[in-house]
This record gives sequence, C-alpha cells and structure tokens, in this order.
Amino acid sequence: MTSDPDPVTGDYRATIAWGRDHSRILDKDAALAYASTIFDAAQRAEYDAAVVRQLTTLPDIDVDAAVGVLRDVWEDRPDLDSTAIAPMLLQPGLNKREMRPGIVVHLDDGDKPRTLGTWTVQQAREHATQVMETVWAVDLDSAYLRFLRGTMDLDAGTARAMISDLANHRTS
Repeated sequence: MTSDPDPVTGDYRATIAWGRDHSRILDKDAALAYASTIFDAAQRAEYDAAVVRQLTTLPDIDVDAAVGVLRDVWEDRPDLDSTAIAPMLLQPGLNKREMRPGIVVHLDDGDKPRTLGTWTVQQAREHATQVMETVWAVDLDSAYLRFLRGTMDLDAGTARAMISDLANHRTS
C-alpha cells in the first residue's frame, strides 16, 4: 500500500499492488469496503476456530466432524464482498492441527487463482488498518506537496522526496 503521485494531476493517491502486474487505486469509499471485507474475513476465521474448539468439547465430536458441521453453518452466511477486494480473494479458515485461525490470500489473475500466502488474523487486521491510514494520508500528502511547491517554492523532485522522507519523522 503506497501513497504515490497521480501522473496526470500530481495529487497523491492510495495504490495497492500485488506484485508488478496487479495494482488498484483506492479512494476512501473503496478503501472502506476493502478494509471492511478484510476485517470480515478475520472475524470469520476467529469465529470458525472458536466454533470448532467449542464443538470438540462435546462428546463424540472430533475436529473433522466439527469442521463438517462448520461447513453446514457456512451455507447460511453471506459471502465475503469479493468485488471490494478484487483481484484478491480471501479464504478464511483454520489450521486443524494447531486450531489457529488464518486467511489464505489468493490473486485472481485470470484462469486460476494463484495463492499468494497466508495471513494470521492479526496480519489481516494490520493490513486493513494500513490501507485506511494510507487512504487518509494521501490528502495530507497532496496538501503538503502544494505547500512545498507553492509557498516554499521547491522543485517537484525535492518536494516529493520530502514527502517520502516523512516516515522517518513520524513518532508512531
């Protein structure tokens, strides 16, 4: 997730990229939907792990049987908002051996989704938070760029370098 300048307007915009071939610009509404879907996936993974742990405390229900019950529960749920996270696909679930929730991240790049990796629920929430923070920072970056170019009379390269350097001066 980056804040980078639009080549036409010069204003900063929030861009999320999956490798070199896939990227998407997110405005505030799209970022809210994107982050909401990731938070939804994290909640589902945690919830499912709790359901399986609870069911396995009952007599005669092992992990495989509990996962089978869980699949029935899934039928009654609304789907994740796949359009909000496209071209990414998320598959919330749990590691049956360790009983830990997680999210498998796929990239739908045409013929068959390609697995990019797995997030813990914490990593998923951190990513969603980073997306939201970046989307709100682009307006600040744009305003600062206009100040540096106008009031401070800096050239574009120096002004953009100063904006890029801001991360070295943040306290959190």
